[in-house]
Amino acid sequence: MSEKNFNATPPPTLLVMFNRPHKAAEVFAKVRQVKPSKLFIAVDGARPDHPGEADKVRQCQAFAQMVDWDCDVKTDFAASNMGCRDRVASAITWAFEHVEELIILEDDCVPDVSFFRFCQELLEKYRDDNRIFSIGGSNHDYCEPFKESYAFSKRIYCWGWATWRRAWKHFDITMKAWSTFKQDKYVKNIFRKYDRTYFTNEFQMTYDEKINAWDYRFWLNCLANHGLHIVPRVNLVRNTGFEPGGVNTSFPTIDHLYMDEPMEFPLIHPEIMSPLDRLSMPPNLPADEINRTLSEYDATFKQLLKLKQYHAVIIFFKQVLRQRFTDFLPTTHHLNFAYYVALSYFRLKDYEHAAALLDILLTIDPQNVDLLLFQARTLICLGAFDRAAGVVEKMCALEVDDAHRAEIAELVAALGVR
Repeated sequence: MSEKNFNATPPPTLLVMFNRPHKAAEVFAKVRQVKPSKLFIAVDGARPDHPGEADKVRQCQAFAQMVDWDCDVKTDFAASNMGCRDRVASAITWAFEHVEELIILEDDCVPDVSFFRFCQELLEKYRDDNRIFSIGGSNHDYCEPFKESYAFSKRIYCWGWATWRRAWKHFDITMKAWSTFKQDKYVKNIFRKYDRTYFTNEFQMTYDEKINAWDYRFWLNCLANHGLHIVPRVNLVRNTGFEPGGVNTSFPTIDHLYMDEPMEFPLIHPEIMSPLDRLSMPPNLPADEINRTLSEYDATFKQLLKLKQYHAVIIFFKQVLRQRFTDFLPTTHHLNFAYYVALSYFRLKDYEHAAALLDILLTIDPQNVDLLLFQARTLICLGAFDRAAGVVEKMCALEVDDAHRAEIAELVAALGVR
């Protein structure tokens, strides 16, 4: 059973932001709930050829003034744009000039509040264990199932994570270890057949500066030093980084469909420190077979909704995602399933997660009036009246039929939208 009355102060926390204050606000709200005593806020600089970006950067910087609890706040605001790789890496290095251990959240990584306690307990447990390099908050079922609260992996999970100064000291932005590590005798001992091709290519592209990433650079030296990473049994962090114009992700992937959920305490610790194998990649099934299977799943979702088995809908959705019929981009079926799950969250009065899934669907179909109406009502239930008003204003600019026009008019009256 989850222990909700946990009042210990979370570890020092670093927030890395750039130009998305609307995304950062969700992350900051979670941090405010747990009230760490040390908070580091790093913000990248605006790009001069992007009109309006400087104002968004200033809005992100302003979060430092919103800390309304007893907290030592330190800021690092870049004078010019550094880019994803250098901004995140330099922010972590800067924070470790002041502390020995750290929770790290970027502006699109929204954690469940239990994530902070999970990190706190494991930062303490493995503080002096040089085999462990990081504590991840994500679990997208890349590894075989396990019953303990967490397991160990060769892969780093950095959509919300924690680490120690002793581990970060291995970070090398130049990736000088790559020339030796990429030799077959090392790669074959680390990766399975599929992973050899995929990750060797990713590391090489990062080394060649074709991928502007810090995480592969850190992960390389973790591998070179036989480091392990902790992966939680449940997904503790959802990523909201998809949106048109996003620096790295403009379209949601399968991984973005995973919502955050709470960790159960007390933690069940693994008895053996051995890395789990990654699951096989999507089976090379004929398209018609995949479509037939997903159509059968669609019927199951509809039956569960008819029976008002909303928790079962959410559980079944996670089971479907684990099968990974597609590696990256969700199919139309997956998006329909996400709608069913959003509806289930709404019926369960979990408006936060309903709104999160609707954000994903509206990224793909931004003028879908039914989705917009659903999102507006969800945001009203969530108390996010300004966001709801923005959705209604968007609908007012669309050509709609009489039935939709009447529904929009009711929302206009309720919210006082002009």
